[in-house]
This record gives sequence, C-alpha cells and structure tokens, in this order.
Amino acid sequence: MPLRGNDLYIYLVCKILYPLLSYISSISYSGCLWKGADEIVRRCYPVLLAFQVDYPEACMLTLVRQNHACPTCIARKFDFADLQTRRPERTVKDMTKIFYHARDLEINGDNKKAEEMLQNKGLVNIEV
Repeated sequence: MPLRGNDLYIYLVCKILYPLLSYISSISYSGCLWKGADEIVRRCYPVLLAFQVDYPEACMLTLVRQNHACPTCIARKFDFADLQTRRPERTVKDMTKIFYHARDLEINGDNKKAEEMLQNKGLVNIEV
C-alpha cells in the first residue's frame, strides 16, 4: 500500500532528513574538507541553525496524537490549561521504550492492548 499524507511525510523525515541532519551535526564538530570556487580546499564547520515546526508538524514528527498530547513534554490534553505545572520532557529514550513495548504486544497478537497503551500515552503507531 503506498504511503500518503502524514505517513509519507514521517517516512521522508525518518529516511531522508534525519540521516542528513545527523551527518551535518557530526561534521559541525569535526569539520570536513570542501573545495571552494577558488579551487582552494578548506576545513569547514557547517552549522544548522534551526528546524522550526508548528504544532501539527511537531506532532507528526514526534508521533504524538494531535490535540491529545504535547509533542515536547508528557502533558495530556487536559493538562494544556495548567501552565504553572512543569511536566517532564518527552525523551527519545522513553518514547523508544514505549514503542518497543507496543511492538512486542503486537507481535504477541495483542493489537488492541498495544493501541490502547499508545493512545494513553498520546502517541500514534505509524510504521516507518
């Protein structure tokens, strides 16, 4: 089945943009040799300044259900109005554990429980 809409966007970010950003990030510390227009080779340290997204794009990139949870912290929709309480940040490590647990549930045939668990965490299950 061909990818469409949000699934295609997430696939492209994961398969194309993320490796590119990882490469740029690594050479921004160690530098790389580039030949300039004047044919002189110089060590360059490229810098990526910002990757800005709005709320819907942030939700797509972080696999968070839009209007159900915050893409940067673990606040749920009913927590959105409480701006005084600071919530713990979403980390790649924590989200990876949740997705692996959901995948294990699906492998064991408990798709409904896996989907419920992801929904309770405000996440979506998209295969990339």
